[in-house]
Amino acid sequence: MFTSMKGSRLGFLTLCLALALAGIFVGCSGGGGSTPTPPADPRPIVTGTVQLPAGNPDELTIQAGINKPVAISGGSFGVRLFDNAPAVITAVDKSGAPVLMSFSLAISRSKGYRSRAVESQGLSPESTAIALVYLVPTIAQNSPDLQEAVKSKIASLPETLKLANAIRNSLQQNQGMSPLSDPTVSLAYTSAVQAMITTMDQTQAQLSRGITISPSQASGIGMNVWEEDSAIKGVTVRNIYGRWVSVVPDNEDSKIVGPCELIFMGFPQPKTDNIPVRFSDENMAIKVYGIGHQIPPSGTEDRKLWAPIAGLTVVEQWLVPIADSILNIAFPADRGILAELSISFANSYAMVETIDCMAVGNYSGMMLCIGDWLVTENADRIFEAFICATAQLAVDAMLYSGCPPAAAAEKTALMIKAIYTISKNGAIVSKSIRDIYNCKSVETFTVTVPTGGINAVVD
Repeated sequence: MFTSMKGSRLGFLTLCLALALAGIFVGCSGGGGSTPTPPADPRPIVTGTVQLPAGNPDELTIQAGINKPVAISGGSFGVRLFDNAPAVITAVDKSGAPVLMSFSLAISRSKGYRSRAVESQGLSPESTAIALVYLVPTIAQNSPDLQEAVKSKIASLPETLKLANAIRNSLQQNQGMSPLSDPTVSLAYTSAVQAMITTMDQTQAQLSRGITISPSQASGIGMNVWEEDSAIKGVTVRNIYGRWVSVVPDNEDSKIVGPCELIFMGFPQPKTDNIPVRFSDENMAIKVYGIGHQIPPSGTEDRKLWAPIAGLTVVEQWLVPIADSILNIAFPADRGILAELSISFANSYAMVETIDCMAVGNYSGMMLCIGDWLVTENADRIFEAFICATAQLAVDAMLYSGCPPAAAAEKTALMIKAIYTISKNGAIVSKSIRDIYNCKSVETFTVTVPTGGINAVVD
């Protein structure tokens, strides 16, 4: 049902988009008729400068959002971007390899909703270092306020300054070569990412209360009884780690609990949800599903319940914030359209390889497994999901810019591949990734009802 619904929506959208773009391109090609006027582009023009340490910046072009490449003139440029989404602005060489980058925050409440057009965007070795470290799964964030906090922390790290210096030296000594291909830059990048990951590593919290629920803390999940006005309503679930989980009480529908949030750098806030549960006077079990070190056997009920939630951690938590930034389109809060992609990843060999890398804390290897899956098999499907979920914004941006879907998808895939490739020369070890690996894919909590039944429970 999901596939057919997705197919019909995508087919309709593709048809509309094809007809619209065909009108633009036919008009541009000439044919005796009048040339259609493209719709007015409401996206503000964001200006910036390219601060290239050596060489001529005008030989580069700007890639940002869903736009055709933008020329640089006198070291300056202007590009149209949506204010409500983050944006990666990249100066690329003739081969399309990134040379300098900048990560521009979405406009949020903390910025007073000012348009980013009022602030000039400078592309420099410093901005490139910040962007490269930010555009890493588990570092990149979905929330605008968290994006700002993470970017600020990256900028403050000594390792980020060392990465910027390595990029500057590479550009001065190897004119015409992307710094991403320089082994010295790669090693500095590894150190900077490791420093940021260490800052963001998460810790467990202990809790226990009410009816006995064992284990009281397992796989990053804390669970206790939720009581209101002396009446037992259900369980309170605290999700400690950065993964999505599905909580399934006996004979009841599953409830999804999101991952913890990094409210303050270094102080993860567990995601807490109250889940109504119909307790009886008998013991019961509550199962929790999420990405972990064991994959349930194919064809089992556990596998069916595990796949969408385990894949969601990878696709929604780790890939969407990066794609948001590259496409400059804010993904809507309802991300159900990613269900198919999540299941696809969870049931692929890439999931097996990713979990193998997680076992030893090999963050770099994990990134490359995910990146290869995305770039070689699913770049177009990721983009289709974005088109379906952000239909009007994406279509409008393509009409404004004349940038066809295939070009935008290719640009996104190449950018992500370039970022993943730079990590090959160094092993990045993440405690938080090892913590998630140490979780069980299927965790069973046993609810023990006291003698005398539920009514015997007192606060």
